[in-house]
This record gives sequence, structure tokens and C-alpha cells, in this order.
Amino acid sequence: HRVRSRMIGNRYIITLDIEVNPQITITQAHEIAGAVEKSIESSVDNVYDILVHVEPAGECQTDEKFGIDKDMV
Repeated sequence: HRVRSRMIGNRYIITLDIEVNPQITITQAHEIAGAVEKSIESSVDNVYDILVHVEPAGECQTDEKFGIDKDMV
């Protein structure tokens, strides 16, 4: 439900949140996160690092604030 990317030099650092079924095991959630990382690595060039944060589906914060908007500049 959220993706952030930034560049260091010519390489990307990608951070994202994914939602998974809260009834699955931690091992299963970790496997899903690993598959997401591999999918990104295989489809995006110049990736330095990927961080996948796993959250239970339906429990993400909708009022999260991150980054800047035009009123902050």
C-alpha cells in the first residue's frame, strides 16, 4: 500500500509496505516478502537495496504522513 524509492548515485533504494492475510504464518509472510524482493530485483535495473515491510491486511494506517507536499516547500 506504500512504496518509496530514492536514488544514491545511480542506484535505487526501494522501501515498500505490503499487506498479507493475517492468518498466515510468519514464515509464509516472509516468503511472500522475499518473492516481492526477487520480483523487483529482476524487473528494475540498478537496485542497491530493497526493504519490504509486512503488515496484516486491513490494519494499515491510512493517515500515515511521509515525504513532503507542496505546502512544505
